[in-house]
Amino acid sequence: MATDDICIEFDNVVAGYKDFMILNNLSFKVRKGSITLLLGPNGAGKSTVLKTLFGLLKPRQGRILLNGEDIAGATQKALLAKGIAFVPQGRNLFGQLTVYQNLELGGITLGMKTTHARIPEVLELFPRVRERMNSMASTLSGGEQKQLEVGRALLLRPKVLLIDEPSIGLSPLVVQDVFKLLQKLAAQGTTILMVEQNVKSALKMADDAIALESGQLVLHKKASELLADPNIERLFLGGGHVPGAAAPPASATGVIRA
Repeated sequence: MATDDICIEFDNVVAGYKDFMILNNLSFKVRKGSITLLLGPNGAGKSTVLKTLFGLLKPRQGRILLNGEDIAGATQKALLAKGIAFVPQGRNLFGQLTVYQNLELGGITLGMKTTHARIPEVLELFPRVRERMNSMASTLSGGEQKQLEVGRALLLRPKVLLIDEPSIGLSPLVVQDVFKLLQKLAAQGTTILMVEQNVKSALKMADDAIALESGQLVLHKKASELLADPNIERLFLGGGHVPGAAAPPASATGVIRA
């Protein structure tokens, strides 16, 4: 993978909570303009990767590079200014505010003039949310709320979008709409790093896949190759590591070839 093609790089990152480390000398690279799927059993460190990258956790050691610049330990405000947006797992809206007001808050770092100019273009991507623009966010369906959360992040026109479990609580049709939107964003140059429980569907739309176990890299390869590999499916697509299962072949580990 050529250096110019790399957007995100974790270099021997150690991170966790108090004395409990989740990421253990984790290293990987993410290509610019790609959709990269993080997968692995519960507790493998997938969400911790996103939180550490977005400054919610400070790494104990190692480097996190964004286009070659070390951003480890940077504040969330600084990371937003560098074009990183994060859509966390679960619902993260202000329920007693309207859809429009939630969007305004999403653009607070931009200033209201810029935010108001960008809101129509975001609503254009989500027709149903646009129809509910003056409704309280708490009255939206689960699918509408998730679309609003994604739309709020897109106000920033992010260069990097981190998204954690976007399909939770959504109907299959809405999930496909969200995935199509992510593909469209990637085609326009946005780098997307995501965690998704619906692994098979996510692999079909992702470019690359990174598998973690115990906070360490165990596999990094093309998503299409992973989807077609029966051994990897047994290990990683069944909701967790299979006790006693053979480890992925050594040839499958490491950084993908450009």
